[in-house]
Amino acid sequence: MGNWIAISKIGKYAQGAITAAMFQEMVNSYNPEIQAAPFVPEHRHFTDKGELINNMRALAWVKAYSTDGTFLYAMIEDGDNSLSWVYDGTSYRY
Repeated sequence: MGNWIAISKIGKYAQGAITAAMFQEMVNSYNPEIQAAPFVPEHRHFTDKGELINNMRALAWVKAYSTDGTFLYAMIEDGDNSLSWVYDGTSYRY
């Protein structure tokens, strides 16, 4: 799979501000051989006590990150085409 998937956008959110510099730092420092990031195609959820529910299924691993200054993109490892339902190259399923 050679497509980049937009996974985040700069802006102000309830959890804090995301800046272009943050995205660039992620792109520059990401090394999947040291600590690969899982691709989880939904937002994390929390219990009513504020505890992270960390049992969501990861569909693949992030191979690389890229940014255009506005969006953060992920290149996903996908040897068995399991992500075809997530991204069709032009739009998102949900």
